[in-house]
Amino acid sequence: MPEVTSSTWDRTQLAVAEYTSLRAEIVQLTGLRTQLIGGSVVVFGVVLSVGFEAGNTAVVLVYPLLSLVLGIAWLYKAHLITRIAAYLRERVEGRVIFAVWREPAPELAGAGPRRAGQKG
Repeated sequence: MPEVTSSTWDRTQLAVAEYTSLRAEIVQLTGLRTQLIGGSVVVFGVVLSVGFEAGNTAVVLVYPLLSLVLGIAWLYKAHLITRIAAYLRERVEGRVIFAVWREPAPELAGAGPRRAGQKG
């Protein structure tokens, strides 16, 4: 494997690589949050069916505790996403100007939205 030196990687390429990696982590955390919501629904169904099958409705009272744990895990994932997004916005995007995403195309710069019946 060739050695990576400063001549082969400049700061822009490193910032883009960091940005891409952290965005992928945000996508992964979002998927985990979705799985937590699905798991919460499944746990609710299981606890409800077990409680009514056993004839003991007190078992259903376990669900709020399980829901609390899953909710805290979901909130933690949301907090991580917020922290990563803030880091990207404040630290990484400041090193590289992402002109493609920030500025409109020159031919659209002064166009603005069109209204119905307006020629253009």
